[in-house]
Amino acid sequence: MELETKFQNVSDNVSTLHGQLNVIQKESDDKRQNLQDSQTEITENLNRTVAKFDTQFTLSEQTQQKFSSALASLETAQTKLSKSIDENLNRTVAKFDVQFTLSEHTQQKFSSALASLETAQTKLSKSIDDKSSHHAFTAGIISGNDGWTGDTLVFPVVIYSEGKGYNPSTGIFTAPTAGTYVFYISVQSAYQKHIFLDIVLNGSSKVRAFAWYDSGNSVRIYQTGTNLVILHLQTGDRVWVKRYSGTGYLSHVISSTTFSGFKLN
Repeated sequence: MELETKFQNVSDNVSTLHGQLNVIQKESDDKRQNLQDSQTEITENLNRTVAKFDTQFTLSEQTQQKFSSALASLETAQTKLSKSIDENLNRTVAKFDVQFTLSEHTQQKFSSALASLETAQTKLSKSIDDKSSHHAFTAGIISGNDGWTGDTLVFPVVIYSEGKGYNPSTGIFTAPTAGTYVFYISVQSAYQKHIFLDIVLNGSSKVRAFAWYDSGNSVRIYQTGTNLVILHLQTGDRVWVKRYSGTGYLSHVISSTTFSGFKLN
C-alpha cells in the first residue's frame, strides 16, 4: 500500500513535470517565434533603410553632379568676369594714362599761358602805373594884354594835357606825384614894352624869361623871351609863372605866350 502511494506520488510528479515541460516548451516556442518575427522585422527595416539610403545616395550623387556642374559653370563665369574686369581695368588704366598725359600737356600749356598772362599783366600794370604817373601839359593865351601888370600869369587855354596837375583857372601846376619835372615858358612882349616872367616853385623864383625892348628904337619890334628849368618836386608842390617886372604881353589865337611842363619817367 505504501508502495502504491509512493508510485502514485511519483506519477503525479512526472505528470506535473511533464506539464511544466510543455509550458516551458510552449514558452520557448513563443519566444523563438517572437525572436524570428523581430529578426524578420529588423531585416525588413534594414532592407528598407538600405534601399532608402541607396536611393538617397543615388540622389546625392545626382545632386553632387549638379553641384559640380553648377560649380564648374560658376568658375567659368568667374573666369570670364575676371577677364572682363581685367580688360576693362586695363582699358581704364590706359585711358587714364592718356588723360594724365594730356592733362600734363594741358597743365604745361596752362602754366605757359598763365606765365604769359602774368607777364602781360605785369607789363600792363607797369604801363598803367607809368601812364598814371606821367603828367604833361601845355597851356597858352589866345589874346594879348598891353597893360597887364598882375602877379600870376594865368594860361587859360589847355593845348595838351596828360594826367593831372595843371589848373587852367589859376595857372598853377600841383604835382600829383613826386619826381623830376621839366617846365618851359615862352612870352612875347607887347609893342614897345618889356616883360620879365619867373617860373616859381612854392613862391620861390627858379628861372626868368624876359622880352626886352629898347625905348630908343623906333622900329616896331615884338621881343620873345624863353627859359626852361628842371625841378624835383614832392607830391603837392606847386609851380606857376609870376611877373617879376614889366608891362603887358602879346599872344594870338595860335598862342605865342605859353607855359609847359612834364614829368620825366
